[in-house]
Amino acid sequence: MSNFLSIATVSTTLRRLLQDAVQQDVTGATATTLRPDAPAGQLPNPGVNLFMYQVTPNSAWINADLPTRSSSGALIQRPVIALDLHYLLTFYGSDANLEPQRVLGSALRTLHARPIITAAMIQATLDAAEVEDPQHFLLGSNLGDDVERVKLTPLPLSLEELSKLWSVLFQTPYSLSVAYVGTVVLLESEQAPQRALPVRVRHISAVPFRRALIERIVDIDPANPLPESIEINDIVELQGSQLDGTVSLVRVGEAQLQPIPDSVRADRMRLLLTDPALRAGIQGVQVRYQDGSESNVAALILRPQIVVDQPAVTSSELPIDFDPVVSRSQRVTVYLNEHNPPANRAPFAYSFEAPEANGIDDPTVATTNRILFAMAGVEPGDYLVRVQVGGAESLLGVDAGGSYNQPLVSVP
Repeated sequence: MSNFLSIATVSTTLRRLLQDAVQQDVTGATATTLRPDAPAGQLPNPGVNLFMYQVTPNSAWINADLPTRSSSGALIQRPVIALDLHYLLTFYGSDANLEPQRVLGSALRTLHARPIITAAMIQATLDAAEVEDPQHFLLGSNLGDDVERVKLTPLPLSLEELSKLWSVLFQTPYSLSVAYVGTVVLLESEQAPQRALPVRVRHISAVPFRRALIERIVDIDPANPLPESIEINDIVELQGSQLDGTVSLVRVGEAQLQPIPDSVRADRMRLLLTDPALRAGIQGVQVRYQDGSESNVAALILRPQIVVDQPAVTSSELPIDFDPVVSRSQRVTVYLNEHNPPANRAPFAYSFEAPEANGIDDPTVATTNRILFAMAGVEPGDYLVRVQVGGAESLLGVDAGGSYNQPLVSVP
């Protein structure tokens, strides 16, 4: 496989091949690699101009490198892109002396006799480039080591295709020209794949297939009337089927928990949500067993718990403490709803976003347990406070009559 210089190496080798041929057959003829609409003084006269006008995927090699990555996303082999190079050869000179046609005959004869760009031709091109400039950009090319050789084939273009090529792409008067396609150039990524150690001993075992299924996650705290209102330090119950077995761990978001001892049954198991890695928000829960099997992933909404630092509240700042801690990447919003508004108007309501990175200024710090919200235009009064972290809202307390009554903040 070759590196990114291979395309330029093919073009330079072709130009050199044509240059050697046409200058022997037609006096003063040269070969260039310019756009066909370049100024007339730059194009050869007489001579041939080689221009690559299109690159297309090679259909035979397009999927030969698959798969390039494992199921975990790790690179297992270097990606390779296979390309066909489309060239337009344009011939110039005196029409009275038929120079374009003479150069055309010389070029076509040469390409038909030498339709493959060999390793020797590539090396000769690189040697000539080094003589010309010891720092030449082509000297890092490794096209000569490629497993495939670039083969040149005439490409018939209809009158309509030629017309569009010259009138739309170049927008310049037509000159005698033919098309060739060079196939195939294999460009290989320079990323280093990860390779596992070779397998020394193979062990084959058969285990009966089973699929643990989590159907529901509920909070079993008897003081909590809402089973889906799960907070940190609560005991939750995973309910489903085929949950029994030797549990390796239960993953809740980024946290790894163990079931409460003796709580694992076929239809349920219990967890204590106390791991420091737990974060508020919508978290995925999955049970993993020592035999390698896994349950489905179920959603758990872990609600944040908050405490308002009332003595530090001002008309423009609202400090709130969080449990669990909040990471710098989580989206946090605070909502204020007026408590016991007058009957003659609608209650005031406000919402404010947390500052950038949730106020964490130190790039080495990942979490915080306090966010200082900036407020503006809040009417003085008492407000019920809620926060939303990662899609999970904090809970509001209720009084004996069933009305929300906490947490409250007094905005001066």
